[in-house]
Amino acid sequence: MPFFWIWIFIGMLLYGTGLFLIAYAFNRPNKRSSYLLQTTTGFSVIIPFRNEKRNLPGILASIKDLNYPPECVEFIFCNDHSTDESDGLPNIYSAKFNTHILHLPEGKTGKKNALEMGIACAKFPYVITTDADCVFPPGWLNGFDEEIQRTQAVLLTGPVVYTVQSKQWVQSYQQLENAALITIGAFLLQKGIPAMANGANLCFSRQAFIDCNGYEGNRHIASGDDAFLLEKMHEKYPGKVHFLHNQASMVSTPVQQNWSAFIQQRRRWAAKVRFQANNSAFLGQLIFLHYCLLMVFLFFWYALHLKLHMAAMILGMKVTSDLLFFALILPFFRLQFSWVMILRASLLQPILVPLIAVLSLAGKFEWKDRKYRR
Repeated sequence: MPFFWIWIFIGMLLYGTGLFLIAYAFNRPNKRSSYLLQTTTGFSVIIPFRNEKRNLPGILASIKDLNYPPECVEFIFCNDHSTDESDGLPNIYSAKFNTHILHLPEGKTGKKNALEMGIACAKFPYVITTDADCVFPPGWLNGFDEEIQRTQAVLLTGPVVYTVQSKQWVQSYQQLENAALITIGAFLLQKGIPAMANGANLCFSRQAFIDCNGYEGNRHIASGDDAFLLEKMHEKYPGKVHFLHNQASMVSTPVQQNWSAFIQQRRRWAAKVRFQANNSAFLGQLIFLHYCLLMVFLFFWYALHLKLHMAAMILGMKVTSDLLFFALILPFFRLQFSWVMILRASLLQPILVPLIAVLSLAGKFEWKDRKYRR
C-alpha cells in the first residue's frame, strides 16, 4: 500500500508542476513588433449554421461593429438545412460588409460539408471559420491581420471565451474548463504538439487548405473540423501554425445550458480522439489515465478508510494546483476568479473526465437535432 501512495503523490506533484509551467508559458507570449501595420489581409469568414434563429441577431450585430475595411472581408453564411427559418432573417444581409447566404444541397449535411461549400466560394486568400452563436470584439480581424503579417502563418488558432447566462454550476464549470483547454492547447502547439483547436475562431490560408486536401479522410466524423485540419497543416507547414495570443481577437460563445447538453457535446468531441494523430491520442489517453488513477485512489480511500491524512494531502495538492493555475490564466480571458467554483470543478473533474470518455464509446449521440454514430 505505501507504494500506491507514493505513485499517487508523484503523479499529483507532476500534475501541479505541469499546470504551473503551462500557465507561466501562456502568460509569456512572443513579443509583437511595436510598429503599426497597414491592413493588407483579405478574409472570407465562413459561418455554418443550422437552426440558429435565436443566435443570429447577436452575431449580425457584432459584425456591424467590426473595425475592418469592408473591401477586405466578406461573410458567407452556410445553411445546413435549417428548419426554423434561420435564413429568413431580414437583416442577415449586412449593408456594411459583403454578405452571402449559401444552402447545402439535398444529400449533403453536416458542418464540414457546409464549411467546404463556403470555402469553395471564398474570394480572399485567408479563411476564418466561426459559429453562428459567437460574438466578436471590434478588433477581431485586426489581430489576425497583424499576426499574419508578422509571422506569415498559414493557420492561427484564436482564443475563445464562454459566456454564462446564470450561476448554475454546470455553466461555471464549462467556462473554467474551456479556459483550461484553450491554455493547454496553446502551450502544446508552442511545443510542437497540435492537440487542440477551436473551430469557433480558426483562421487559415485558403490555398493551404486546398493543398492539404481539406477535410478529406475525416468527413465521416461528426466533429474535428478544427483538430484534424490543425494536424494536417502543422505537418505540412512546420513553424507556420500558431496560437493567436491576443485578447482583441477573442470571440465569445454561450455555454451549454444543462448537464445533458454539455455531456452530448463532450461525447461528440471525445469521439474524434481515436482518429487523431498518435501524439494527440497519446495525450488524451494520458489525461484519461491520470483521472482513472484518481478514481482508484478515491475508491481505496472510501472502501478501506486508509490513511485519511494522506488522502487529504493528495486532494489538497490537486485543489491547490488548480487554484494557482486558474489564478494565472483567468485574467487573459477576463473572467472573475472564484475559489468556490474552482474548488467544485477541481473535485468534479476526476469523475467527469472518465465518465465522458466511457460514454463516448457508446454507439450513438445527438447534436443539432441529428443522431450520429461513433
